[in-house]
Amino acid sequence: MSTDGNSSNIGIECIQGGAKLNAYQVRRYELCAESLYVTKMKPPPEETVIFPPEITLHEHRVQWKLYDGNRFTHLELTCPPTSFCDNPAVTATLNHTTITLSSLTIPPTPTLASKFISDGAHLALWNSEGKLNLVCDSKESASSLNCTVNTDCECEPAENKVHCACTDVPITDIFENEVQNRFPVLRPWITFKPLEHDPTIATAYVPTFTTAEFIIHTKERFNKVVTDVTNSVCRVNNAIAKGCYQCPQGAESKIVCTTDGLPVMASIRCDDTHFTVPCSPEGAESTLRFVHTLARMRKVCDVNCGSTTTTFEITGILQWTRTIHSSAKKILMGESTLYDEFVLPDFGHIFDVLFEWYKTFFATMVVFVAAIVIGYLFIWKCSQPPTDWLKGSYVELDKDGFIKVDCNFKTTANNIYAIGDVVSAPLPLWNIDSINIQHLQTAQSHGQMLGYSILGYEYPHELVPFFWVTFFFEFGIQFSGCTQGSDQTIVHGSLEGMDFAKYFLKNDVVVAVASAGPIPTAVQFIEIFKRSIKITREDVLRNVTKDWMAWLNN
Repeated sequence: MSTDGNSSNIGIECIQGGAKLNAYQVRRYELCAESLYVTKMKPPPEETVIFPPEITLHEHRVQWKLYDGNRFTHLELTCPPTSFCDNPAVTATLNHTTITLSSLTIPPTPTLASKFISDGAHLALWNSEGKLNLVCDSKESASSLNCTVNTDCECEPAENKVHCACTDVPITDIFENEVQNRFPVLRPWITFKPLEHDPTIATAYVPTFTTAEFIIHTKERFNKVVTDVTNSVCRVNNAIAKGCYQCPQGAESKIVCTTDGLPVMASIRCDDTHFTVPCSPEGAESTLRFVHTLARMRKVCDVNCGSTTTTFEITGILQWTRTIHSSAKKILMGESTLYDEFVLPDFGHIFDVLFEWYKTFFATMVVFVAAIVIGYLFIWKCSQPPTDWLKGSYVELDKDGFIKVDCNFKTTANNIYAIGDVVSAPLPLWNIDSINIQHLQTAQSHGQMLGYSILGYEYPHELVPFFWVTFFFEFGIQFSGCTQGSDQTIVHGSLEGMDFAKYFLKNDVVVAVASAGPIPTAVQFIEIFKRSIKITREDVLRNVTKDWMAWLNN
């Protein structure tokens, strides 16, 4: 109780569900209790003010201001929380009916006091208890560096210096690593989402507010019984279940019940679960809800609205929504007192899915390898392209059976283009009018160059053939260029040790390079060929390091 030290006739006292006021000879008062505001002129000497349940359910602060002429009195006190219903098991009797309030559930209002953090485009829950090093009142204050610096450091002297260990709160980790706190935040008891038109404003959705469970006992005497017998046939089509398993929301399935007669109520039995749903000739939609413990759900249900019983199936794959983190957090925050929150997922379903995935993966790999082998064995017989069907057509072939194309991959037939391993195309950087190159990288480059030519653009650079091969995914050989017409070779390094660079020269100029080892000489020569940098025999003899980056940087 809080009283005025100058008068024993003025005081305020916390009572069940409100406050008791003693205001003797007071002209006016103002009472504030969180969101409640009460003011009264010439109040009675004694008065009781009742607060709404949303205030009394938690510890609340009450302020009382009294005005009596020139005198002002300010009293305040903190009242403890009070139960919304002191005796939930008390039974009320009405005629021949008894009603008992067995349980009362309130929404998780403490969660609505959560703190949020935004980066201007996204929102997240702020659960860190650490002290922020830099706090600004607004965005404008942050821009002008008008902020408050908070330090959380432990310092120790060290000769003429001071060593300090400061706590750093990684704010960006909330958006990058803590996925469970990023909006939208979905919990069984509440959902946080950003406002549709402003992603920096948080909105909360509580699916279930205050709920009560009543037990009703009725004892009546019936003087007349009317029996109405129907013999309709009700049917329900197979349905799909959606939702989660091992969770409070459970799974639900939408069904449509039809009957061949007048609208009736049908009885549905799915294992040990029973439902009563409406049926009509046009079809009446209903929702069946289940609590399931496994991911795979399959229930065979019976439905009848007369003497004939029909069956239908409800099947579905349910989702796993619980985590150990969220379950522990609910218990620690007082949002749940159920210690069976810690439940495990359906490992049998997980292993089955992984096993099926691996079987599909290996089967795909076998088919892929078989397709490659068959392609090389049967399609490319004796290295001859499958172009026999083009002989005698408007598409010209060379002496080896490859399709002749120009630098834009046009064939001799109008508006017909060809690319890939079946063509013989020019290689301008080597002054070659027509050559066939069969390799994955070359075929991919053909597709890109054809796209440019069809659109009427020049390709950014000419084609440079590049090949590679690996042994046991460890040792590899790389090759770039074209050896057609080469007349000499120079080798630096060790061929046996797989650390070498072999240069192919034509008229004392490098036209191709094969290399292996830590220095990718062949890769460097891709850019050298693109830039038309001439590397002579003397240059190769002088540079025994196999590294040509200096030539590219000049």
